[in-house]
Amino acid sequence: LKIYNNKAIYSFGGGIGIREGSDCIISSVEIKNNTAMQGGGININNSDVQIVGSKIISNIATFQSGGLEIFSAASNSIIINHSLIANNQSQWDPGNGIAAFRASIFINNSTIVNNLIVTNHTIPNNASGPSVYLGSNATVNLYNSIIWNANSGETDFPIVIGQGSLNTKFSNISFDHYTYSTTDGNINSDPLFIDPDNGDYTLLSGSPCIDA
Repeated sequence: LKIYNNKAIYSFGGGIGIREGSDCIISSVEIKNNTAMQGGGININNSDVQIVGSKIISNIATFQSGGLEIFSAASNSIIINHSLIANNQSQWDPGNGIAAFRASIFINNSTIVNNLIVTNHTIPNNASGPSVYLGSNATVNLYNSIIWNANSGETDFPIVIGQGSLNTKFSNISFDHYTYSTTDGNINSDPLFIDPDNGDYTLLSGSPCIDA
């Protein structure tokens, strides 16, 4: 299933909007080139959702969270498995890939990469911005996953922890301003994607993320 080129300019969830107990599983869906004020790809409000084997790519938020925005889960459960969240854009912080508030999110075997802040539709040479933002009462549990911004640096954080918390194991995270334990198998190394410029985030055979 492909969900392309939809618009909710003054609303939430350009590709998919999930509201008030509409628990569901999104499986093998490509959500691309959608636009909304918040949650350009998907907006989740007070619902339990599983996202499995899906792609949330190249969506735009005119305010915040170009890819996926989460405002509370009905029983505190959002699960993302084997999915790609890439090249989404928002015009303001927070969370160009994912912004989460009042929910626990479990991310497994997924890649979140190169989500951008765009100002006046111009991408600065070093722009990436936070791919994941953890707002009030949000917890992300990240396992066997990659969060990577190509232009990471001292002022460019792939994860921003507002009033939330992060638990991470066996994951590869580009430069960040918090300290995570390498004893839990976390690394900070170029993941060596095959062709990220053309949207292929498959890992090369020499990637440090293979069998790590």
